[in-house]
Amino acid sequence: GSFEQLRSKRTVVLYGSNMGTCDELADQLLSHDAGLGMNCEKSALNDVVSGSVVLPRDLEEGLVVIVASSYNGLPPDNASDIEAWLETPAGAAACRGVPFAVFGCGNKQWAATYMAFPRRLQAKLESLGAVPLLPLGEGDMNGGEVEAAFAGWNMKRTIAWLQLNQVPIPDCIMDSLHPKLPIYEAMLVLGKTAADISEHEYQPVLYESLERAQNLFLKHHKAFVADFLCNRELIAVSERSTRHIEMQLELGVTYKAGDHLGVWGANPDEVVADYLRYLNLEKDAVVVLDLPEDPRQALIPLRRRLDLWSVLAYFVELQQPASRAQLRALSNLATDESERADLELLSEWEGGRSGEADPYVERVLSKRLTLLEVLRRYSSVTVPLGMLVGMLPSMKPRYYSISSSPEASPDRVSITVSVVTGAAPSGRSHFGVCSNHLKDTPRRWPANQNDLKPIPTVVFVKNTGSAFRLPADPEIPVIMVGPGTGLAPMRGFLQERAARQAGENVLFFGCRDEDDFLYREELEAHEAAGRLQLFVAFSRKRGVPKTYVQQLIAEQSALLAELLLRGAHVYVCGDASKMAPDVRAAFAKILGGPECVEAMVARSQYCEDVW
Repeated sequence: GSFEQLRSKRTVVLYGSNMGTCDELADQLLSHDAGLGMNCEKSALNDVVSGSVVLPRDLEEGLVVIVASSYNGLPPDNASDIEAWLETPAGAAACRGVPFAVFGCGNKQWAATYMAFPRRLQAKLESLGAVPLLPLGEGDMNGGEVEAAFAGWNMKRTIAWLQLNQVPIPDCIMDSLHPKLPIYEAMLVLGKTAADISEHEYQPVLYESLERAQNLFLKHHKAFVADFLCNRELIAVSERSTRHIEMQLELGVTYKAGDHLGVWGANPDEVVADYLRYLNLEKDAVVVLDLPEDPRQALIPLRRRLDLWSVLAYFVELQQPASRAQLRALSNLATDESERADLELLSEWEGGRSGEADPYVERVLSKRLTLLEVLRRYSSVTVPLGMLVGMLPSMKPRYYSISSSPEASPDRVSITVSVVTGAAPSGRSHFGVCSNHLKDTPRRWPANQNDLKPIPTVVFVKNTGSAFRLPADPEIPVIMVGPGTGLAPMRGFLQERAARQAGENVLFFGCRDEDDFLYREELEAHEAAGRLQLFVAFSRKRGVPKTYVQQLIAEQSALLAELLLRGAHVYVCGDASKMAPDVRAAFAKILGGPECVEAMVARSQYCEDVW
């Protein structure tokens, strides 16, 4: 409930978001603090810089709550100016004495830059004399636990704020740990199939999908339906797959070497079919969905006839681990008391008991159990279509390093895609959403086999900013490290350097054996032309000692030291868990210590694009 002591106070919610997740969390904060009786407002972080937002001055006026993500260590686009502003006298004065809290969203697959911007923000605000309510909150998108981490952090923030204002802590505060999931109104159109939906009806569906995506995650990026020019296999063995894929750029869309391509694809047919079997519905069934409570948060086009396959394939994530919020919602539907109790236990934050193992982590997250796997284990739970769609997270795009240069291909763009397949710890077959979608492109529409047109793939260019760019001066030497598909941006860099007639290029590439030697002919052609010194590490080549790129870097220390003395730029792309730290350590040894690498990083002379 609301509290009299808080009625005169303000919550200023500030967010930095590229993909929409932090924007959605900001809305939750707005609703939550309004429920406490506070006057709430929400703005992008850049709005503070422009002067359109006035921060509360102290505890008596209110607090500032920030939710922000980070992209390659950089601020989101709508928070790009805040750090420079905090360095100004006006910024410092505005923040002094202000109670604040920061929650960051990140992805631990990008370990080198995980939480980089939110951490800088927290540290800077503290250094300016702002008053932290609690330590930085962190949500890992890769772990699928953002909403649970956010709920736990928000509960602690609320308790800290109430205590600061000498407000008694209500018992109901624990309810905030389980955010309410949307429930769609779903109508099955009887007697109709996907074949009855005309092309005339589907065009507005595509336009509305793009419009909704623009609001949720595309923001200012121009998305378009890809026109594929090439989709070929790069690996010579059948058990693995890496694809070279080229697309025509839409008129007016440009890119730079080092940028990323965002891809919005469709879930694999096998995964969609599993959900359809649970729902006992056909893939060509026609449905109309609505979300009257908050239509803006839906990625799915509302109040339009859609085939059910497309709903499940394009608009929701089907293979993420079940969340605590989903499990709590399922517990309310269980008709068996023991199943209800078990689902409630799994949904509790940290198991509900300090110091004990968390049942959710042990039994759900560590096994990567999906919502569907949970439903199959709790037979007394029945979830109708509208509720199921609301429980599932909205589909997010995947990002790939662009493997071409506009100097060589101004009207087309290429990506290099390692196709992800394997088994989850639960034993379920797991398929990477976009990598498998791209591998199978052009894909037919399963809901209507008579329709011969390929299903759409939506793409957009994501500017990586200045963090991963070639030096403007072609005379500066370039050292590149890109094992596996980490070679992708280096291929684009080499195309650009060749166009600029820049000759001093060194590449360390790593792969298993000859079968995995990506773009071999191209690389050897650069080498033969005198534009490239190429060093290849084979980790599983028969008759050859296991070798990794960091070992070759150590072997070539004399060459690299000479290039680094002349101001060479270093680019590293690929695995963040082991390769990137080992490569950094190898360069640190050549340069004279880790602080020398850090200095290069600060000068944007040592650049990483790692995951």
